[in-house]
Amino acid sequence: MNRLGLSFLVVTLLGVTVAGCVVTEERLVSTSAAASSRNRQEEDATDEEHKGGKEAALKRYTEEHPEDPRGWWQLGDYYEGIRFYPLAVEAYQQLRTLCLDPKVNQGHTFTAGDYHVGVALAKARIYAESVPYLRAVLALQPKDDSQASLNRHFRECHYWLGAIYYENKQWEPAREHFNAFVRIGGERHRVDPWLLRIEDATGIKDGTIERVPPKQASAPATDAPGTTVKVSTQGN
Repeated sequence: MNRLGLSFLVVTLLGVTVAGCVVTEERLVSTSAAASSRNRQEEDATDEEHKGGKEAALKRYTEEHPEDPRGWWQLGDYYEGIRFYPLAVEAYQQLRTLCLDPKVNQGHTFTAGDYHVGVALAKARIYAESVPYLRAVLALQPKDDSQASLNRHFRECHYWLGAIYYENKQWEPAREHFNAFVRIGGERHRVDPWLLRIEDATGIKDGTIERVPPKQASAPATDAPGTTVKVSTQGN
């Protein structure tokens, strides 16, 4: 099977570890020649949508270009958007495999593969399988918060881990992850209701939020059934 050559991979990195630095954006983008080919593919995909739908067009592209990470990301994003989470996980696993392939990543470390697999599993409420992927992303998080804030994958992993621990009533690790989410650029309004309920449950106020009438806090909406599991707090 042919591999993508360096000339077919221009990497602009969002939260990718390169010589100890975190740059501002992560994309897998082709060079001009491949971009032209992709434009033709997108035109074909538009026609294909009229014939058999967007799913068919995306699947056909991954069959014809199995080593293009962008194709697997688009297919996974499509399934995630319609809440077909198991199929999203399958597509994102293919993306992850390519991100880990030295012939594709050219020595760079990507957060995208583990991130998308972990979030899709969390949305499916398959928590025990989700946690290792989310933690794998955070293992790459820079110690400098300003650097970590440049990659949304880091803060979103904190958000989802906070949600998972909250669902399992493990209040302290949930609080730690929600506070880390805010510290590296996350929006307070997304986690303050959760933090307020954690304070009510524990009786411990850490002073990070103002006391206001609490809103109903709930886990992110999912349609897929799943089993709530006891999640180990080791390795937060």
